[in-house]
Amino acid sequence: MTQGPQNEWAEARPTPIANIVGYEFDSKIVGDRFAITVATPLLYEATTEPLPTLYTLDQSLTLTQVVGQSRVLGALSFGHFPQTLVVGIGYPPAPPAHNVARRNRDLTPTVAPFRSRAPAIVTEASPGLGGGPQFLRCLVEEIIPGIEARYRVHPTDRTLIGGSLSGLFGLYVLFHRPETFARYLLVSPSMYWDNAICLSYEETWAKEHTDLPARVFCAVGELEEVLDRRWPPELETEEDVPIVRMVSYLKELTGRLGSRGYPGLTLERVIFPDEHHLTVFPAALSRGLMQLFTGNDEH
Repeated sequence: MTQGPQNEWAEARPTPIANIVGYEFDSKIVGDRFAITVATPLLYEATTEPLPTLYTLDQSLTLTQVVGQSRVLGALSFGHFPQTLVVGIGYPPAPPAHNVARRNRDLTPTVAPFRSRAPAIVTEASPGLGGGPQFLRCLVEEIIPGIEARYRVHPTDRTLIGGSLSGLFGLYVLFHRPETFARYLLVSPSMYWDNAICLSYEETWAKEHTDLPARVFCAVGELEEVLDRRWPPELETEEDVPIVRMVSYLKELTGRLGSRGYPGLTLERVIFPDEHHLTVFPAALSRGLMQLFTGNDEH
């Protein structure tokens, strides 16, 4: 069979994603450098109202998904989802193990044993664990003011998006400085950390407060406690699975929150069938964004 003439392919630069700007800054609070990516909506210059802001952690894993989904919803949902400004938070380029260690430092609220056999998780050069309180201060005192000084955003309409360890950090924020964000989209939060310390945070908040004003969407994959879809992946036996209890701990936490009767709390929990730790985020992102911005106010 004779082949026809082949079209010539010329090498070219990748087409950049429109309306995205990157920054780096040195945090005095954390004592390290952060990379911040800001994606304005495509019609940013044509709008005049202050915009809601989506702050997504783990930007190397989540940013493109959050930007893409929020822009699709903002453009094609016939006004049911607003134009939003997306802020990704992460680290400058470095060897993967180095940035994994930074992530573990900043997203864990306490120092606790890390049940993992993966050498990339904690290295000899690790900056340590339990830096969540300092990272929260960095968010409140450095990153958020920096964004609000540079962009036309609503001063209180902020959403925090996180998954796994960054979902754990989101729960830490919710029970320590909930007013920092109006909405929380938390996927597969690593509640097993430090013997499920987030359950203690929830109990302490309930003893000291009569309200928790926030819109919260939590999700987890149904298969996250099934052995062949377990998390963390280094756990090897059926006996290890209850230790992490990704599904069970989230059920327990949201059950407690739902029973408190907080007048300012809107809460939804979704357990996605047939999804596990590495597949649930996209489904949870689209469902969560729509629920947080357009869902009803039933508790």
